[in-house]
Amino acid sequence: MFLGVPTIAWAFLAVSLIGAVFTANAFVPVRRIPALFMPSFFGSWLTAELALHHVFWQSIASVVFIELGALVAWPGWVGLFITFGSWVGLLVLFADGNRARRTFDTALQDVEAVRETKGVPRRHVVLPFSKRRRGVKLTRDVVYRRVAGTVLKLDVVAPAADGANRPAIMQIHGGSWVMGDKREQGWPLLSHLAANGWVCFNLNYRLSPGATFPDHLVDLKAGLAWIREHADQWGIDRNFIAVTGGSAGGHLAALMGLTANDPEYQPGFEDADTSLQAAVPIYGVYDFTSRLGTNRLPFWYRRLERQIMKAFRDEEP
Repeated sequence: MFLGVPTIAWAFLAVSLIGAVFTANAFVPVRRIPALFMPSFFGSWLTAELALHHVFWQSIASVVFIELGALVAWPGWVGLFITFGSWVGLLVLFADGNRARRTFDTALQDVEAVRETKGVPRRHVVLPFSKRRRGVKLTRDVVYRRVAGTVLKLDVVAPAADGANRPAIMQIHGGSWVMGDKREQGWPLLSHLAANGWVCFNLNYRLSPGATFPDHLVDLKAGLAWIREHADQWGIDRNFIAVTGGSAGGHLAALMGLTANDPEYQPGFEDADTSLQAAVPIYGVYDFTSRLGTNRLPFWYRRLERQIMKAFRDEEP
């Protein structure tokens, strides 16, 4: 053995503390320190979304440390109790996230299911970021717009079998309007929908600070027009296109629904049909000016003014 028993015990305590910090951060993320805001956000996001995965890896780590003799010294026992506390927190996070299903069930209670749907494979539960699923094909990097020196692309996730008049959905990634990519978000949802007969489009759009709002929205509306124009190519029903997205993507998805066919946000394609049959924004940002008291973070407004809106809130509310 390369490490002595006391060293193993202290190492177990250190690893336990790291796991507990991730769990605690998921409950109380850092919001008021700009330098820690994004790391804390991503850490809490991945912990809350993958709570049972964290329990699994912490369990494996605990078994290994105990087998190496970590419980011979008191730091190992402290680490074990901290780990137990972390597991309790993770299970609470899992139960809380699972209750989100009720929100969707309530919203869709009046919608009648027209057919049975395929469930999520167990492999995707274990490996949630896997993009491969039987009966689903992926087409990457299809160009849908060239604007301001930028080539905008989308990925298409569709049933492997040919078809026609299928429902379509646009997925809009989040990232505070300044980062993010179609390769990173929405894949569990899109592969599941494609396995159940949907054709799914995951789009990139221009990001700030290079882009100034509403460039982001204009790009996405152009993407919708492109999808409708190429409906026959992808075998979709041009009269049933939905949109979804989370965080900044939820904000943009909501605006897609609220600005359908609005020429102000369709420069150069004013006559294009940008209507939608459904919009499902998820944990979006809807109150930029905090009229409802939803945001009291000063650095948030500075980012909006300097990087995204390129305008002062007090002068151009």
